[in-house]
Amino acid sequence: MDLFIIIFHVFLGVLVGTMTGLVPGLHPNTICILFLGFVFGDPLLVSVLIVSSAIAHSFLDFLPSILLGAPDPGTALSVLPGHNMMMQGRAYEAIRLTVIGGLASLLIALTLMPLLMFFVGSFYDFIRPNIHWLLVTITGFMFLKDRKPWSLVVFAMSGALGYLVLNGNLLGRFSLLPMLTGLFGLSMIIKSLKDRTRIPEQKISADALRRIDVVKGGLVGSLSGILVGLLPGVGAAQATFISREVLRDRTEKKFMIAMGGVNTVVAIFSLLALWIVGNPRSGVAVAVDELMGVLTFGDVIIFIGAIALAGGLSSLITIYLSKRFINFFRRIDYRKVSLSIIIFLIAITFVFTGAVGTFVLFLSTAIGMVCILTNTRRSYMMACIIVPTVLFFI
Repeated sequence: MDLFIIIFHVFLGVLVGTMTGLVPGLHPNTICILFLGFVFGDPLLVSVLIVSSAIAHSFLDFLPSILLGAPDPGTALSVLPGHNMMMQGRAYEAIRLTVIGGLASLLIALTLMPLLMFFVGSFYDFIRPNIHWLLVTITGFMFLKDRKPWSLVVFAMSGALGYLVLNGNLLGRFSLLPMLTGLFGLSMIIKSLKDRTRIPEQKISADALRRIDVVKGGLVGSLSGILVGLLPGVGAAQATFISREVLRDRTEKKFMIAMGGVNTVVAIFSLLALWIVGNPRSGVAVAVDELMGVLTFGDVIIFIGAIALAGGLSSLITIYLSKRFINFFRRIDYRKVSLSIIIFLIAITFVFTGAVGTFVLFLSTAIGMVCILTNTRRSYMMACIIVPTVLFFI
């Protein structure tokens, strides 16, 4: 197959992933459905386009998470530290850290892939029946460390909300949009309005990073991404939750680096799971499975090359757009920006999920406000996904 044609489809995929990454609530999984409905040309080339779009999305989706407080499932926990850095005039540094994390984790994951090919099957069979015990253990460890009554209250409310929304399948494939936007995004913006927060002048620069911080953050992001990429019942949100607990009491820099790598690695190892285990672990992997059927070693090599190229292009695009967006926000009154973002988030939730989803958005926002006002760690709100997962496996 002509190398130029493959590279052209990588570029198209990066363009698609850039668009989905910048629009809250729009995900490559949604675009995959459209691609499958109008497949034309070589299935391998369409698959390359889809995989490249997923990689690009994993880099670009931190822009709305950090600047707008509008998270995707895999970026929800990055909202708070990213917002804090923005309030310190370090929004560009926060975005740059996620890009560095994405590239570092990408490199680590591709390096580990030949080794993991020999252990994926046995690892998968061993840990799959014990996913719920892993999540219960991590949650129990958090409670033992905190010992705060409000932590249990926030966890219980978030878990109950997640059970009703996800197990009840109230909103279909957009179930996470209103829930995560309310818990981690809208509540934070409302709190900023209440405090009459002003965006400080932003520095389009960043401090030098120690190599060890990049390696540690990238390694944690890679291992968390491998976990979610291979195992059923564990999504990007659970992986970010695990990463945050592993990096507890560490610097925000290492945490943002780890978060930048999780979704990128998920895209890689969901394909590995499809090839070795025969189990597609993401919407992108499902689309590739339907297009390609059985993957060959040659197909996997092409995907690895496409992933590496898409990651490099996406990192450059993310850095370029972050500078433009930050300069734009600096010229606008923060209160007006916040009110506009609130209206936008409510509108996009209503468009994708209707009246029921909008009610879920308001309810999750109320829980998020309880968490903020009681100074409870926001990790406990990840119970909205952890509780349904644990109950499913039990």
